[in-house]
Order: sequence, then C-alpha cells, then structure tokens
Amino acid sequence: MQNTSRISKKVCFIAGAGHSGSTLLGFILGSHSQGFYCGEAAKTRYLQDDSKN
Repeated sequence: MQNTSRISKKVCFIAGAGHSGSTLLGFILGSHSQGFYCGEAAKTRYLQDDSKN
C-alpha cells in the first residue's frame, strides 16, 4: 500500500550580508508558534558531503 498523505510546509529562506539583521529576523520568525529557525548556514558546514570534493 502506497502512502499518499503529505505534510504541507512553507519554507522561507533568509539570506543577508553581515550585520544586516537577518539573524534577528530569523529569531523573530522562529519565535512564532508555527515558525522554526535553524540558525546560520555557516554553522551547518559539517553536513557537507566530503565525497563530492
């Protein structure tokens, strides 16, 4: 039996130059009950697939 149910999520990707307020905006949006802020992309470098380098 194939699972045809889907969870609908909207994604908002925020990018900005240093000291532009994008981190603050992420925290504000993430504080909403239906929001999530995953932090700055620079802190997720460990997710990089080294086999592709």
